[in-house]
Amino acid sequence: MKIALVGPFYPYRGGISSFNRMLYRSLVKENSLLVVNFSRLYPGIVFPGRTQYEEHIRSSEDISIRLIDSINPLTWYQAAKVIVDFDPEVLIFHHWHVFFAFQYGIILRFVKKKRKSCRTIVICHNIFPHERMPFGDSILKYFFRVSDGFILLAGKLEKDLRNLIKEPLCRVSPHPLYSQFGSKINKQKARERLGIKEKRVVLYFGLVRKYKGIEHLIKAVDKVLEKFDVRFLIVGEFYVKKKEYLELVNSIRRFHKVTIVDRYIPDEEVSTYFSAADVVVLPYVSATQSGIVKIAYHFEVPCIVTNVGGLKEDVKDGETGFVVEPGSELSLAEAIVKYFKDDCERKFRENIKATKSKYSWERFVSDLMELYRELK
Repeated sequence: MKIALVGPFYPYRGGISSFNRMLYRSLVKENSLLVVNFSRLYPGIVFPGRTQYEEHIRSSEDISIRLIDSINPLTWYQAAKVIVDFDPEVLIFHHWHVFFAFQYGIILRFVKKKRKSCRTIVICHNIFPHERMPFGDSILKYFFRVSDGFILLAGKLEKDLRNLIKEPLCRVSPHPLYSQFGSKINKQKARERLGIKEKRVVLYFGLVRKYKGIEHLIKAVDKVLEKFDVRFLIVGEFYVKKKEYLELVNSIRRFHKVTIVDRYIPDEEVSTYFSAADVVVLPYVSATQSGIVKIAYHFEVPCIVTNVGGLKEDVKDGETGFVVEPGSELSLAEAIVKYFKDDCERKFRENIKATKSKYSWERFVSDLMELYRELK
């Protein structure tokens, strides 16, 4: 089958690019692929981080045509023409932010005008962005209304999608595991690499943004330390003002038990942090789903998450982790204490191991192909 993939790929870094890398590897085995990437993803003036790009060059990952400049409409038509010339049977877009929906809509309309038999599937990492934009719903409708089918990475997204378009043809398929980070290593060796001496380690991993609620985890630290000696790791680049979070850390009694690693973690270091952790905590105040859970599950690390979006669809309360109410440092602290007090790690890890097949790339591709057959 001829398949065109449109979205960010290497050398862009981050979860969507990593997702696309794994999807490409799964599809290329039995299909002919065209990969259309961005020449410019976010304009520098609006990008909050240090860089959008991978720091290390890996020529083996350079499998895309970099065409789409997000602020140059001429390139949108150039990308559409390349897709038309390839003549795919199915065209797959990745949706995660309304900023890209208008340009996707332009590309898709051009392709459909020239190749009426081409079917379109949109993989939705979310529907609405965490920070809403003026006229955002109208822009989303412009794109979604000419799309044929949707793969939703969380069941919660179906309601959001139906609020935009009537009777969409969609299928819920959970976010697969991020398995490109290698195997877990010995926990003690991982901790030695990181200079950790405590017997218990709690990990927050990922970009630090307002909706991710790490202030609640920081405020929970002293309550946990009243019961157990724990090293708290906050690992990820800050996309918000770091100063206020440092002030918050310094305001707690045992601030020296919190380690902040303010940088994007390259692939080769990811296994060290997850192998060192006893539990991963996602204290989000809003969410749809999270790729961080799927990194944790790859390393068979249990998670404590908040009851927002689709997080509880993946974390089974009392089985693979705990689900607590958002915005409450007390709930977070109680869950962390319970996790260590009841010695949940071994049981939860075994439960994760038993359910990993649910999140395989083979299953995701099967769902994708079944949806395509429904569209034919």
